[in-house]
Amino acid sequence: MDIVLISLDMTAAPAGRVHRMCTAPFNVTYNGYEYIGIGDIINIDDLDLTADLTSIGLSFTLGGIDPAYRREIDNNGFKRAPIEVLLATVADGTNVVPDNTAIFYHRGTCDTPNTSIDHDTGTLVINITTQSMLGNLKKIPDLCRTSQATHTARHPGDDFFKFVATTEQEELWIS
Repeated sequence: MDIVLISLDMTAAPAGRVHRMCTAPFNVTYNGYEYIGIGDIINIDDLDLTADLTSIGLSFTLGGIDPAYRREIDNNGFKRAPIEVLLATVADGTNVVPDNTAIFYHRGTCDTPNTSIDHDTGTLVINITTQSMLGNLKKIPDLCRTSQATHTARHPGDDFFKFVATTEQEELWIS
């Protein structure tokens, strides 16, 4: 079964923990962490892919959410909270996603979500908009510099920055 895993780091919020949720109708284990089956992802936007580093965000809507999350929203718990969205496949007959098999769909930070209450079920519907982790590179380049070495230290085996253009061999024309 194909599912979506969402990891929302709200350690700076009042709850002070990482919320791990999934679209499966049951709890799922991935890389030693339990992802709670929270309800439905009503909608998830397609990602726009480009060849340059641009500020691309993602919006998605979650349904069937416990109204207790409203406290986190009211206390700005979602504001700039790191979020990861992964695509994964649950092994047949289990509730386990084999370790290191999920694919990153999006990584970034959250804006304050919009919510509505489903009075029939007593649950929340949350619309979350995110900004790509590369979103601030254009706005604050001095605070967001990174390299292949620092990226590999955080994500061993990921060679993302080997494919980023360098300015070493570029010629600057100044008038």
